[in-house]
Amino acid sequence: MSAPNVSGSMAMLQYHYQQTHNDTPMRAATLKGLVIHTASEAGPDPGPDYMFGWGLMDSEFAARVISDDVGQNVIDELTLSSGDSYTRDVYVPEGSDFKVTICWTDIAGTPTSPQLDPPTPMLVNNLDLRVEDPSNDTHFPLKLDKDNPSAAATNNSKNSVDNVEKVEINDAPGGTYTIVVDYDGSLQGGSQAYSIIITGIDDYTVAPECSAGLLDPLNAGVDAFVNHKVTWSPALFASTYDVYFGTDGGGVTPPTNVLNGDNIVDNSFTMLLNSNTTYYLQVVPRNSQGTAIGCSDIWLFKTMAPIEAFPYEQGMEDVEKPELPEFWQAYNYSEQKWLSTNLIAHSGSKAMSCYFDGGLVEFEYDNWFVSPPFEVKAGNEYYTSFYYKGFIPGHSESFGAYWGFTPFVEDLNNVIVENDNITEANWALGEGMIFPTTDTVVYLGFHVYSPNGYGAFLDDINFENWGPVSIENNIDESMVNIYSAHKQINIKTDDYWKDADIKVVSLMGQEVFNGKHQINTSVNMSSFETGIYLVRLVKGNQSITKKVIIK
Repeated sequence: MSAPNVSGSMAMLQYHYQQTHNDTPMRAATLKGLVIHTASEAGPDPGPDYMFGWGLMDSEFAARVISDDVGQNVIDELTLSSGDSYTRDVYVPEGSDFKVTICWTDIAGTPTSPQLDPPTPMLVNNLDLRVEDPSNDTHFPLKLDKDNPSAAATNNSKNSVDNVEKVEINDAPGGTYTIVVDYDGSLQGGSQAYSIIITGIDDYTVAPECSAGLLDPLNAGVDAFVNHKVTWSPALFASTYDVYFGTDGGGVTPPTNVLNGDNIVDNSFTMLLNSNTTYYLQVVPRNSQGTAIGCSDIWLFKTMAPIEAFPYEQGMEDVEKPELPEFWQAYNYSEQKWLSTNLIAHSGSKAMSCYFDGGLVEFEYDNWFVSPPFEVKAGNEYYTSFYYKGFIPGHSESFGAYWGFTPFVEDLNNVIVENDNITEANWALGEGMIFPTTDTVVYLGFHVYSPNGYGAFLDDINFENWGPVSIENNIDESMVNIYSAHKQINIKTDDYWKDADIKVVSLMGQEVFNGKHQINTSVNMSSFETGIYLVRLVKGNQSITKKVIIK
C-alpha cells in the first residue's frame, strides 16, 4: 500500500503549500525534490542506495519545510539560462544538519537502441550543484556507482546522471556557506527550470514563534527514562533553542542548575538524569532575528524510580506482543528489532526476540535490550540469571549480556556472558554476580551482535539480592571448607557434595571457572588477576557461596 500512501501524502503537501503560498501550486519538480530532500534515512549506508532509494517518506518534515518557507526562503522555483549560474550565501548555525537539493524536469532525450541495461546517461540538460563551506572545501552531491551497486553513495565529484542532486553536511560547522548551481555542456532550449530546497540555515526575516509544548515525555508525565530523549514541538521559524533545564525553580522560575540558557540546534536533547527526580524545562526559540516573545511556559516530568524490591523476575507472559516490557528499552542499530513474541518461550508462551520480522533473512545485528535501573547497596552481592538461545539451531549467533551504571550502551561494559557461537537447540542459562562498592543503581544490557545471523531469543530474566557474603581465607574444619592459598582456590567437603557444580566468578560478575567437585578440588587461578572472587557450590536445591581473596 505504499503507492496510495505516498500519493495521498504528496497531495496533502501540495494542499499545504497552496494554503501557505497564496494558492500557488508547487511545480512537479519542487514536490519531487521536497519529498526526496526530507526522506528519512534507510538502508545500510547514508545517502541513496539500490534497496531503499532515497529512504522513507517523512511527510511531517516536508510539511515543516513548507511552513518554514514563509519565514525564510528555503523553497525556490528558478530558471537557469545559458551562460548563467546561481549563487547564494547562507548562514548555517553550528551543529545543524545542512542539506541542499535541486530537482528539475529534464527535456526528453534520445533513446538508445534496445539493449540490456544501457550505460549511456540520458540526461540532456546537465545541471550541477555544489556547496563551498567556510573553509573553502567543496561538497558535491551524493551519487551511486552502477558498476558497484552495493557500495555506499559517494560525494567526491559531480553527478552527470540524475536530475535530482542532493548535498548533505550533517553536524555542520557554523558559518557562511555558498550554494552554486551551474551546468555542464549546453542547455538545450536555452534554459532549464529547476527547484531548490534548503534546510539547516538561518536566513529568517521574522522572529520565531513559541513551541507548542513538550512531546516526550509528556508534560507532568512520570516514569521517564533516565536517558530519555527530551523532545518538544518544533517552533515555527526557529533555527536554535535557548534551553533552561534542571531540578530547581519549582515550575515558577526558569530552572538553571543543569542547563542555563544553553543554545541547542535540535528540538531535543539526551543526558543522564537522576532516577526518581522531578525536572523542569523552559525553551525559548531563537533565530537571526532574535528570540521568541512570551515563551514563559515551564514544563515538568519525573523520572522512574529504581527497582528495589527483590527478587525481580521479568518473564514475558504479561507483555502485549510485540511490545517491550514496561520500563525496558531497545536500541536497534540495525534493521532488526527487539520485540516480544509467542514463537517460542523458555517458560510459558512468550519470550523476547531479536530478529527480522519480514522473513527469514540473514542480517548483520547490532541490537541492545536494556533493563530499568536496579538499586544496589555496597557490601551486598546481587545475582542475575536469564535464558537465551539462537533463532535457528545449528546456525551460529553472537549474544552478550552486560551490566553497567547507566543505560547508555557504551557504559554497559561489564561482561556477564559473551558467546560468539550459539548453535545449541536448547536454551542456555546465563548468570553472573554484581558486587557494588557504593550505593548506586545498575542496569542490565543484552546484545545481539551476529555478523551474519537470523537472531536470538531471551526469557526469564531474574535479579536477586543475596545480601553480604563472608570472606574465607583460612582453613577451617566445617563440612564445606573453601579457601585460597598460593594462587589456588581449594574446596574440601564431605561425600555429600561430591559431583556438585562449582562456579567461580570475578568481582565484575564474569565466570572464570565452571566444573564438577570431587571432595577435594583445586582451581588454578594463576592466570587471573588478584582480587576478590566468588565461589559457588551447587547440588540439587542446595548451594553455598563464599568469597575468597586471590593475592
